Amino acid sequence: MEMPGTKGMGDLMERANALHQWELSMRKGILPRPDSLAWPQEPFKSNFLQALSKLEMARFCRRYPKLLESLTRQMLSLAKVVCLCDVGGGRGISE
Repeated sequence: MEMPGTKGMGDLMERANALHQWELSMRKGILPRPDSLAWPQEPFKSNFLQALSKLEMARFCRRYPKLLESLTRQMLSLAKVVCLCDVGGGRGISE
């Protein structure tokens, strides 16, 4: 999996730790607190958490943990699109 926006080992460690936090929370059936996550950046983080909340995805992932890998891949794909939009001068998902 590619970690969007990663420029060095420090970024990679930060993002890997954040993904670990996502996974631990979702396995427990709760969403991580936005202020506890160093990555992804705003506004993507809040928008993604809001969408997951509306879909009750944390509860769903607790019940069906095999879905967590697919959800993580989807989050990384979406984060990559947002990162590319930001680099290309777009405003990403906040438009």
